[in-house]
Amino acid sequence: MVRSSSTIKLNIGLIHIGSCPLHLIHNSFKIGIDSTTNWSIEEFLNNLAFWFSRSPSRREDYLKVAKYISNDIGKFIRRFIITRWLDAGPIMERIIKQWTNLNEYFIKFIPINRKISLNNHLYIQIKRFFETKSTIIRLNFLVFLYHNIYEKILIWFQQTQPLIHVLYDECEQLIRRVLSCFINEDLIKNKTLNELMKISFHNQANQKCDLGK
Repeated sequence: MVRSSSTIKLNIGLIHIGSCPLHLIHNSFKIGIDSTTNWSIEEFLNNLAFWFSRSPSRREDYLKVAKYISNDIGKFIRRFIITRWLDAGPIMERIIKQWTNLNEYFIKFIPINRKISLNNHLYIQIKRFFETKSTIIRLNFLVFLYHNIYEKILIWFQQTQPLIHVLYDECEQLIRRVLSCFINEDLIKNKTLNELMKISFHNQANQKCDLGK
């Protein structure tokens, strides 16, 4: 029996493959960071962006400090969008590059020049992050994850052509990149995805010890 064109059109639709993979990756990373750390990196990034965005005088002061300290042009912190967590990678990278200038501005310049009340709630919050020595380490760790694990697949997902036929393989490569950060390469090489998921992450014999440079 031949179906009419109108019947065929009614039955044709998009294949449901779940929600946007980009948002899944962003949100999964956010949930992982929030549930396993108390770093409050979101708060730090948002506070920095807000501090300079509403005050031309603060921006002018910071540019003067940056030029005095490093003879370099200071760059302001872009706004952080919480639903695209991993896009914070370049923002954190900018903060790291300007760490000396920012630290000088918040820890020394502001208290000496007294242009604001030192009891300003926003200032106290930002100052606390710069006084915490582990903040720069945490930022470097997150930037490492962004460049070595997530940047490639985030760019890949933003293409316009159909990608559903290679989605599984790309997700598998993402898992391999995550595991390669802390699991011995010999345990990952030539393994299927099912075999990778059976690796004991807590077994010290399986862990890759990277002492850095």
